[in-house]
Amino acid sequence: MWLGAAATAALIAALLAIRPAHAAVHHAALVIQHASGSVITRCVAFAEEQITGLQLVERSGVQYESQGFGSMGSAMCQLDREPSTIPPGCFGSGPYWQYFHRQGAGWQTSPLGASSSPLQDGDMDGWHYAAGKNQVPSMVAFASVCRAPAPPPQIRPPLFQ
Repeated sequence: MWLGAAATAALIAALLAIRPAHAAVHHAALVIQHASGSVITRCVAFAEEQITGLQLVERSGVQYESQGFGSMGSAMCQLDREPSTIPPGCFGSGPYWQYFHRQGAGWQTSPLGASSSPLQDGDMDGWHYAAGKNQVPSMVAFASVCRAPAPPPQIRPPLFQ
């Protein structure tokens, strides 16, 4: 039996979209605000029950550099190429990457570093490159970062001639 190219592509897409029941897909949102005020966002899908804030950054595809500090965790030295030059030891005397979790309608400073902060489905993490404490990122809705997935394509049986 011969299927047309479009029918074959639709069949392959449908088969790839099938996941076992135990492989639920969860989503967490990442908000990064630069010192200039520009904001980038990423929605990250994961199959585990939870991931860390550092895994969220790793899986987002955003360029980053972090430095481990043993049992204290990791510090974010550079995100999305800011700062352009990483200071020795990761920290300089000016702005730095501040880490936040979205709780309710606002951002809260994270009590833990990103490598120790658990994230579950629907959670949001924010980073802001700024001087001074508690310089929260811009308010961004989870739904604007992680839009609802599109419904799967309808598979029509091939027409036989």
